[in-house]
Order: sequence, then structure tokens, then C-alpha cells
Amino acid sequence: MKATYRRVRQGIADSKRAPKTLYLPREPVTGDGLFPQQLPSLRAKIFSRSRFVVLVTLHRRQSSNSAGVQFRSSTPRETTLLTQPSEVRVILLREPSDAQIERFLDDQRSLPFSYPEVGASRDGAPPGYPVNYYRGRLGAGLETYMRAVEAIRGWKMYETGWTKLCWPEAPITEGTVVGILSRHFGLWSLNACRIAYVIEEEGPLLQRYGFALGALPAHMERGEERFTVEWHRADDSVFYEVFSFARPAHPLAKAGSPFVRLIQRRFAAASMRSIAAAVEGGGNR
Repeated sequence: MKATYRRVRQGIADSKRAPKTLYLPREPVTGDGLFPQQLPSLRAKIFSRSRFVVLVTLHRRQSSNSAGVQFRSSTPRETTLLTQPSEVRVILLREPSDAQIERFLDDQRSLPFSYPEVGASRDGAPPGYPVNYYRGRLGAGLETYMRAVEAIRGWKMYETGWTKLCWPEAPITEGTVVGILSRHFGLWSLNACRIAYVIEEEGPLLQRYGFALGALPAHMERGEERFTVEWHRADDSVFYEVFSFARPAHPLAKAGSPFVRLIQRRFAAASMRSIAAAVEGGGNR
């Protein structure tokens, strides 16, 4: 076993791309999620290479003569999302089933938001949070605005090809809990959110509709994301806007913060294209 471990380390060292080593909290490798949480008996290291990931589990040394190294298969027998709230996996090796997602969401519904500044995205971002902002013009006129509102109500911004809303039938009302399923580089992430507030404004110069999603404990980050559409009566223009503030919560998000920021910017632009396509096609159809 030690020889195998040395060969893996040597293979990574010899690769053209230098390895990245990430230390996760001491936690169990139970069930079949890739990155489990919250048992003090285990520690994990991830050695990543361009085309594979090797997960090495190092058991805590019981005595000066006992230490074990266990290599875990990259192909899970069954994807298990949740057994207890402290064992939620948000990173998975394969796409979870609808039943597993529903159990995941059921457990999160009774939990509080994972950040204290709930509702702060109405006016900006609290101090110390990275911000992601994107704004684009959808067209002009009341009909365009109404189609954009229907697209928001139908969660069309998540129809990007690599993100999925669980579930699109969820009502846009404060307190609604949903899951965001995403796929990146062969891995799946499932994040739980709750609608923090809804915006419905109608004034002489501006009409505005939207809502904000706040992160629940089973989420890669802590923070809030707002989606709005606006109709400016003065020039008849219609705009779509995404605004978010978030801090990393999961160890991978903390270690790969620049990558997370890149994904957020990518999603904001992709969501704009999805809303624009829905508006052009007639809204929520």
C-alpha cells in the first residue's frame, strides 16, 4: 500500500501540470458523496490533475505504530446526499435523482439562512463580501417587460445548459426553498437556497420585478443573489440585472475562490442570454 501511495505521488510530481493539494476539515468518508463533512476521525487530501482526481483518506494515527492509507474508488455505488443535517454533501460525482434532491431540500426547509445580512442585496452588499454584478438591455416596451417578468417567474435564468433549478414550478414567494444543480468539469454541485424577499414596484417612471435567493447551510457559499427586470418609462427600455454578494462556505470554495468568482460571472452572463431567449420566444413557454 505504501508503494502504491508513493507511485501516485510520483506520478503527480512528474506530470506536466503541478499538483494542487487541498486540505479539508477532519471528516468522514461515509456514503457516496465526494466531499463529506463533519466527523473528526478522518482527514482528506485531494491531488488534482488535468484528467483525474485521486482522493486519499488518511486515518488518524491511533498509536505510534498504526496508520492507515485508504484509496477510494472514483466510481460511487450509489449517490447519497443526506443522512443527517451535519452530513450534507454539496459536491457529487454524479447527478442525483429527483428523490434524493427532494430529501435534500426537505431537510433544508426548516434551517435558517447561513448568513446574517438577509435582505441586504436590496441596497447593495454588506462590508467584506465580494460582489458580482451584471446588467443587460432586453429591449423596449411594456410587452417586453411583461415577457421578462414571466421569464423570471418561470426561473428561466437557470436554463443555461449547465445549471438546473429544482424545481421550476416553485412559486416566487418569500420563504420558498429551491435547489440549484450545476455541473463543472465532470462534478455536480447541489446548493440549497430560500427566497429572501420579492420585489414588485410600480411607479410613474419605473416598473420593477424580481426576487433574491439567500444561501442555506447546504451551500458552497454564504450570501445572497438578486434577479430583477426593469421597465424605464422615460425611454421605454427594459433591463435585466443580477447582483450578488457571497463568501465561500465549503472548503473547496475557499481554496478555489478565483474559480468560484469566474463561475459566478459566467452564470450571470449565461442567465442574461437565457432570459433574453425567453423574452424573444414569448416569456415563460
